[in-house]
This record gives sequence, C-alpha cells and structure tokens, in this order.
Amino acid sequence: MRKITLPITVSIIICLLIVIEAIASENFISDLLKNHSVLLLGEVRGKKESLKFLSGFVKDYTENGSCINIGLEISTAEQRNIENYLQGKVNISEIRINTYVSHPGYLEMLGEFKSLIDQGRCIKVFGVDVPDTVPVEKDAWISRTINNMQGGTPLIVLLGNRFAFKTVEWTDKIDKQLIAQRLSTEGIKVASVLQYWDSDNCSWPNFDLILPANKLSREYLGEIYSGIDADLPQDVSKVTDAIIVWNCGTLSKIDNSAGTEIKDNSDGVIDNKIPEDKDKKYQIKPETDRKEIESYIKRGYLIVGMTKDDVIKTLGEPETKNQISDTYEKWSYECYDENGFYFECNILTFDNDTLISIGSWSK
Repeated sequence: MRKITLPITVSIIICLLIVIEAIASENFISDLLKNHSVLLLGEVRGKKESLKFLSGFVKDYTENGSCINIGLEISTAEQRNIENYLQGKVNISEIRINTYVSHPGYLEMLGEFKSLIDQGRCIKVFGVDVPDTVPVEKDAWISRTINNMQGGTPLIVLLGNRFAFKTVEWTDKIDKQLIAQRLSTEGIKVASVLQYWDSDNCSWPNFDLILPANKLSREYLGEIYSGIDADLPQDVSKVTDAIIVWNCGTLSKIDNSAGTEIKDNSDGVIDNKIPEDKDKKYQIKPETDRKEIESYIKRGYLIVGMTKDDVIKTLGEPETKNQISDTYEKWSYECYDENGFYFECNILTFDNDTLISIGSWSK
C-alpha cells in the first residue's frame, strides 16, 4: 500500500470538488437569469438534492443585495400562509403543500428561505400552482400566474421536469402548449434547466451540468422523456438550456461498471462499453489551466484536467488500475475509517493521460 489517506482528507477533497462544480453551475444559472425573465428549473419530485441546490443558489445569488423571486408548486390559494410563515407569524404546518411535492427536504428548503429573509435578503416566495377547486389546466394557470408576476425581478420556478420543457413535439400532434410556450407568446424570455438522477445510492451525490452541445445531453433527455408521448428532438436546446445530472461522481455513459444497455432513438443501442472513435468520446469537464493544477498538487487536492503523473504526485500510486478500453482507464485508492477498516475512495477515470472524472467513495 502506497499511501494511507485519512477519511477527513478524503471528505475535504470531495467537498471541495463539489463546491467547485456548484460554483460553475450557479454562474451558468445566474447568466441565464440575466438574459431571461423566467427560469424554469425542472426536478424529479421528492429528491432533496435539487432543493438544496436551489436554496444554495438563492443564498449565493442574493448575497450582494440582488433580488430574486421564487415560484413553487404550491397552490396560489396558499399565498397568504406562505407570506405569514416567512414573516414568522405562523408555523410552516399552516401552509397546505401538495402531496406530490411535500417531503422533509421541501420543508427544509422553505426554512432556508425564511432564514435568508430574516437576514434581510431580497427574496419573495410565491405559490404558482392551480388550486384544487379551480377547473383550469395546470400549464395555463401557472403561465398566467407567472405572467402577472413580471416586473423586473428575476424569477426561478421549481417544477416537475415535464412542466419545465421549452417545447415538445407531441407524437399525436396535439395542440398542447406548455408553460414556456405560453409565456413566449406574451414576449417573456424563458430559460429551462432540467434535472436527472443517474444514481440514488450516493453517500456524496455530485452533479454534472450537461449543455445541449454535449453528446450526452440527448441521451439524458431521452431518459427524462421516458413515459412521455413525444418525439425526441435532434436539437436538445429546443427543449432545455441544460441538464443537471446527479450521480456518484462518474456519468454512467462512460462508466464500464454500469453493466446496462442504454436506448437511443437515433443510434439504436449504445452498450456500456466506452466507444473507441473520437466522435464518441465525451469531455465532461473543461481543460484546466496548468497553473491551477500545480496549486492543487501542492495542496494535495485532485482536479479534473490533471495527468496521471499529477495524480501520483498528489496521492501516490493507486491500489488498483483497470484498463477499460484502449484510451480509458480507471484508478482507485484505499482509505481507512476511524475503526481501521479500509474502503475504496477517489475513483478516477482517465481519457488517455487526462483525468476526466473523480468519483466519490463507497464504504
């Protein structure tokens, strides 16, 4: 064994990498809000990670005095209760939250918003969903509610993925307009970011921001489309501006351990083997400046863009090396917990000599 890495060191490394990724993604979303009046943030309901991501983004966005409005899938009839809770006048239990979104993580997010408002942050929270007693189509009600909220302050609305699509090519050619389409006809600029969970079993869930230009984007959009009677478009940007993919540190499409086949409407079946041709290789992180890499080596941290020699300088020789294909290779290291038991950590994926993905550990 080359080097023993203490759990606290591993935790710091993984946390730092997650923070770096979060900052980059938050900057992207901030830029979307600068150029659009409304950002529809899609989610898979019941996932706490997206709620923490949103509350974290709002915290950072408002830190320097910027204002933001937040729309949630809570009935507009609950607006008074929402405001009374955020002002500390009533308990959160007074807000009637729809059962399909209500869970402990949702309540924690509302609590985070209240805490930020108590600190003087410029935040307003609105229920945008149609009341149970109103016989109106959900897309029509929410779009009208959002339209009435326009006034210069950026608005980010958390909805189920299906309601955050910009357009959809319905298979049966029905004339059904989505929220974004309805708003666009009113001259409102709408952006969209969807979310997808690549794994539900991560001790430290991480995420990658996949843009439409990335070859992976259409595959993930296809999986989000599962169960929807619609044709998958060739141009992903027609549907969304980005997809946040939550994972265990490595996208399954380049993870040979996945062991499953992935269907793709245009190219047939893509198996779990890493493709050999250049057009099928996916660079999931931008190149890293050499000066930045050297600073990480000195501090004992990993960063995407390092060479194999850089990684060895940082952590020493790995315990295992697995050649996945002619160009792809996986390394892993052993770490020890407080009881002296070892576990696999720092699961690294290389494309040729370049580190392209850093996985979390499993105990």
